[in-house]
Amino acid sequence: MGAEQCRPNGCCTSDEEQLQTKFDVRSCADEHGPSPLEMDQLAKYDGSWHREKDNKKMGQISKAVMMWARRYEHPPSDLRLVGDGKVEMRLIGASHNGTLELGPPARLIWSDGEIWVREDAADLLKQPRS
Repeated sequence: MGAEQCRPNGCCTSDEEQLQTKFDVRSCADEHGPSPLEMDQLAKYDGSWHREKDNKKMGQISKAVMMWARRYEHPPSDLRLVGDGKVEMRLIGASHNGTLELGPPARLIWSDGEIWVREDAADLLKQPRS
């Protein structure tokens, strides 16, 4: 069997896997989750989000995971960083890229045209969410 090599980020590969990765594009984040640096960058997405057009609650992002509002009856979705300061989320077999505008209010603009707005404590006191 081939030797195993571990890198500082905890991603380990055998000689055979190293050959495979030349042809199979996958990152250590896919195998081990986001690195600590990526988690720091993803933390700016944390919070409760609602859809801009109708004010419907979408869910809560925490630690690079979208926990969908109960009404969606959907399992959590992982977020990952992609190029150009964007985040990617896979949902029902499709990839969606989002761009964060820090605001205020913070807005997450998705590749399908949907826009989410992050709620803050003051917003929650002003109006109920459904």
